[in-house]
Amino acid sequence: MLRSLLVLFLLTGGLPPVSADSLPTREAARALTDSVVAAVASGDFEGGLRLMQPYSVVPAAEFESAMAAAREQWPEIERRFGAPVGHELIRDELAGKSIYRVVQILKFERHATRFMFVFYRPRNAWFLNTYSFDDQLQGLFCD
Repeated sequence: MLRSLLVLFLLTGGLPPVSADSLPTREAARALTDSVVAAVASGDFEGGLRLMQPYSVVPAAEFESAMAAAREQWPEIERRFGAPVGHELIRDELAGKSIYRVVQILKFERHATRFMFVFYRPRNAWFLNTYSFDDQLQGLFCD
């Protein structure tokens, strides 16, 4: 179930549209991820995901399509895992000087969901290039 969401969100990536807002620093990018996951953890699933839309390279129509699919599956996620009970930063890391990844978990009563955000800096500002969430917690370990 969550794997299909991951695929939807990963396939919607592309080149930054002219209208995508940028984030000036890595700290601002990290703060955005904190806001997204905190909103979802507080029960505002759609509002949380919409916080990242202005910074995303995903065209609006594709974002809405992915949002509709996620909205349909969210009640099943809560039925299986329970209510959200918080969130936690797992790690953030740079790859070179231009790629920044933030991994957080959304904690539920009986399980957790992994949220991954990848930012790209072509020059002096960061764009949200890829975002996804799934329930593949084994992917949190660096084996």
